[in-house]
Amino acid sequence: VIPKTLTNHETRDWYTTEVNKINTNVEPTEENAKRISQQRAEAKREARQLMADQEAAKNLDDEYPVQDFDYYKEKYGTGKNALEGEELWGKIIGKSKTTNEEVNAKYGSQKSQ
Repeated sequence: VIPKTLTNHETRDWYTTEVNKINTNVEPTEENAKRISQQRAEAKREARQLMADQEAAKNLDDEYPVQDFDYYKEKYGTGKNALEGEELWGKIIGKSKTTNEEVNAKYGSQKSQ
């Protein structure tokens, strides 16, 4: 069990650091997009477990749920501006290194993505 010891802004800083560590300099394949998307989701889950303020963590789960690969595949692969193939996988891979600016502002992150 991970101890819940970080303040909200420390958690956002930790999460941003973890996301920045993800190696996105890979071939734009579905396999890589899945793997990298999963790494980001795991970092997000772990960050929420680290939060001392578990009420805030629950609010994040409610407002900004951890999304899986299929969510991003649907988000970027359908609709008017749908991407496919390497463009789709590249988009998912690239977005895996971004953090939510609204959440960063709300929880006082001191780092930029």
